Amino acid sequence: MKQDKKKKKRKLLFQIGVVLLPVFLLLMAGIFAVIYYSSVDGYLKAQDDHMKILLNMIYQGNFAGFKEDESNDNKLEWLYDSVEKDISSATSEYTDEEVSAYMEEAEKAIYGAWTYDWLIRAPGIVQSYCTKIFYKDTQMVLDAAYRDQNYSDIFVVDLTDPYRGQVLFKTKRNEGDIKAGDYFDLSATSHPAIESILTGDSRDIVFERSADIPLKGNYYIGYMPLYMNGKLRGAIGLVYDWEAIQNSILDSMKLAWILGIGGLILAMIIILTVLYRKSIRPLTKIQSIVRDYTKDKDTEETLARTAEITERNEFGLLSDDIRGMVQEIHDYTEENIRLAGEQERIQKELYEAQVSVMVSQIQPHFMYNALTSIAMMCELDPEKAQEATVIFADYLRGNMDSLKQKAPVPFSVELEHLKKYVYIEQLRFADKLKVEYDIGPTSFSLPQLSVQPLVENAVKHGVGMKKGGGTVTIATRENETSYEVIVSDNGVGFDVAAADQIRMTRSDGRSHVGMENTRKRLHDQCNADVIITSVVGEGTTARIVIPKNDSGQKDESSPKGA
Repeated sequence: MKQDKKKKKRKLLFQIGVVLLPVFLLLMAGIFAVIYYSSVDGYLKAQDDHMKILLNMIYQGNFAGFKEDESNDNKLEWLYDSVEKDISSATSEYTDEEVSAYMEEAEKAIYGAWTYDWLIRAPGIVQSYCTKIFYKDTQMVLDAAYRDQNYSDIFVVDLTDPYRGQVLFKTKRNEGDIKAGDYFDLSATSHPAIESILTGDSRDIVFERSADIPLKGNYYIGYMPLYMNGKLRGAIGLVYDWEAIQNSILDSMKLAWILGIGGLILAMIIILTVLYRKSIRPLTKIQSIVRDYTKDKDTEETLARTAEITERNEFGLLSDDIRGMVQEIHDYTEENIRLAGEQERIQKELYEAQVSVMVSQIQPHFMYNALTSIAMMCELDPEKAQEATVIFADYLRGNMDSLKQKAPVPFSVELEHLKKYVYIEQLRFADKLKVEYDIGPTSFSLPQLSVQPLVENAVKHGVGMKKGGGTVTIATRENETSYEVIVSDNGVGFDVAAADQIRMTRSDGRSHVGMENTRKRLHDQCNADVIITSVVGEGTTARIVIPKNDSGQKDESSPKGA
C-alpha cells in the first residue's frame, strides 16, 4: 500500500515536470533575448540620464550666471569673451603689476568692483587680471568637481566664428596632448551632435560617440549647449571611455545571464516543490485538525491551525468551511478580541492624526504651492521645472540643516537661502511679485532663517493682499554702531497700533508665534531687535538692527573685490 502511494506521488511529480520543462526552456530563451537587447539600450539610457545630471550640476556650479534671454549687461559674458579672444593671456600667471593695479582700482570702486560697468571701464592691465582670475576660478572648480565619478574628461569648446572648435576650459584628469587654446575638428560628418546644436535652437543635451575628441580613441560624449543672452556660444562636453561602457554592459549581461539561468532553475525546483506540497500536505493537515478537534474541542487551536492553510484551491476552501463552523462556536470570545483590536486601532489613528497636525504646521501651504507650481511647469517648461526642483530641494535641505545650526551664520549664507525661497514664491506669484536686492555690507552674522519670516510676511500680508501685486525690497546698511537688514514692501500695510489686538483675536496665532520666535532668536544670539513700521495703503518696513559690539560682528567694511 505504501509503495503504491509513493509511485503515485512520483508519477504526479514527473507529469508536472514534463509539462513545466518546455515552458521554462521557452521562457529562458525569451529572457535571454530580452536581456541582450535591453541591456545595451537600458545601460545607455541610464548613462545618458547620469550624464545629464552631471552636466546640469556643472552648469549650475560654473555657468548659471549667464543670462540666456536677456540682453542687459553681463559681466560673465564679458569675461567669457575675454578668455575666448586671448586664451594664451587668460591661461598665463598674473603679474605683481596686475595685482597692484587691480587692488588700486578695486579700492576706488568701494562696492562697485567686478560689476560690468566697472570691468569695461577698468584699465587694460586690470581687465587682464580679472580675466585670469575668472579663468583660474572656473578651471579650479572643474578640476575639483565630482572626483568620485569615473568620467574621462570635462571641457568647454567654443562654437562661434572665428573661434569654433577652440578649447576654452579642460580638466586635468586626462590632459594628454590637448590643452586650453587648442582646436577640435568639429566636422559635421564626424560630430553630428555638434551639428545638431549648431543648426537648431534647442537647449537639450545631445550625445555621440567620438573617435578624436578629446584624444584619438573611442569616447562617448554628452554636449550641453551654452547660451548667453539668447546666443549660442559654446558647449560643455562630458567624456566617458566607450570601451569602459562596453565592458560594463558585457559584464552586466554576463551577470544577468548567470543570474537568469540560476534563477530559472531555482524557480523550477521551487515550483515543483510547492506544487507537490500543495497537492498532498494540505489534506494531511486537514485530517489531523479534524481528528484533534473531535478529541479535545480546542476551538482556539483549531482556528489557528486552519488559518495556516492558505492554499487557494479545493483544500483551502475545505479548510475555510471547517474554520467557519468552529468560528460560530467561538463568536463571543472573538468579538471581545475584535473590540479590543478596534480600540487599539482608534488609539493608533488618534496618535497618527496628532503627528500629522504637528507635521502640517511646517509650512504646509508654501510646500503645497511650490510643488503645484513645479508640477504645472513640468508641461510648460521642463527645463525650468528641473531647475525649480533642484532649488526647492536645496531650500528644504537648508531648512533641515538649520535645525542643527545653533550659532549665527554669515549673512551671505542666509541671503543665498533666502533667494531660493524668493525664487519659489515667484514661481507662484509670477509678475505679481517683484523682489529687489539692495545689498550693501555683508560682513556680519545672524541666526539662520531669521530674515525669511520678514520676507514671508511682506509677500503674504503685504504685496500678496494687494491687487496687482507689488515689490519687496531686501537691503543691508551699516552705521557706526550696528548693521541693519531692511525688508520693505509697497503692499497694503496695516495699523501697527491695532496689530497686537488683532493677533489676540486670531484663532491659530501661528504668525504671531513665528514672529516672536524670530525676535527671541535674534535677541538671544545677536542682542538684535526687530523694528516694524507700516502705513495703511502704502506698505510695511521691517528692520533687523544688529549691534556690532554685542553680537561679535566685525566693524570693518566689507572686503572689496569679487
